[in-house]
Amino acid sequence: MFAESLKRKNKKNLNYHLANNVRTAGVNSTLKDSIYLFRYNDLERLESLLKEKKVGIVKMEVERNIKPINNFLQNVRKLTKKYKAILIFDECTSGFRETYGGLHSKYDVFPDMIIYGKALGNGYAITAILGRKKIMQATQNTFLSSTFWSERIGFVAGLETLKVMKQKKTWITIKRNGQYIMDGWQNLAKKNNIEIEIFGFKSIPQFRFSKDNNLLKTFITHEMLKKNYLASNVIYVSIAHTKKIIDLYLKDLDKVFQKISKIKNRKKEIKIEQAHQDFKRLN
Repeated sequence: MFAESLKRKNKKNLNYHLANNVRTAGVNSTLKDSIYLFRYNDLERLESLLKEKKVGIVKMEVERNIKPINNFLQNVRKLTKKYKAILIFDECTSGFRETYGGLHSKYDVFPDMIIYGKALGNGYAITAILGRKKIMQATQNTFLSSTFWSERIGFVAGLETLKVMKQKKTWITIKRNGQYIMDGWQNLAKKNNIEIEIFGFKSIPQFRFSKDNNLLKTFITHEMLKKNYLASNVIYVSIAHTKKIIDLYLKDLDKVFQKISKIKNRKKEIKIEQAHQDFKRLN
């Protein structure tokens, strides 16, 4: 999303370019004040930026951790048309997880450009950029080159993945299994008297602890690695996550939750380096 430039005492600080406290080694300082942030569902902030700044592009995720309210997405589309800004939806995460295609179709809001990735290639490297013909034609006025023009693996994987997703209606399966995971987390938390908040897409369920979230999230990763799981507080559900696998995972996670419930002083007793927290989402 576009971001807010603020006056700062430290001229080298690039805070608010993407988000506060993001590490900026290797980022050219001339990018400072080139992006303006607005928070999800804050339509008033977006309109003030479009009025006051020379904004050419509004780039945002359709939805992430927060649901749109008061026709937010429809109004974003209206504002970008009014102020002649190009609207780009980043659907690298949300694409093919709620529908066969982009999440924007669920809300009946269509951007000028859209970006797909991740699920599109089922693990193979592929990204797709789609857009209105008038906008995409701008590429004819510049030079594009690549070492991998003839590399076909990503394209073949993408086409085959689309075929499988359409046949199996994978988004239905992963949403159902994601809800099953959410219910499992809720039961484990209640059983072990641990307060958590569960949120996110059903296909990408997440949870956070009410206290010491980053410490406990890191602890879970450490403990689950001992059981041969690469686990955190979020799961990108796939059709390979069957209920049998999920039940085994929940059984082992229960043991970790039991350990957490018995720790009296978490900050003293859990002696691990915590995961870095550099990026803070606006939605």
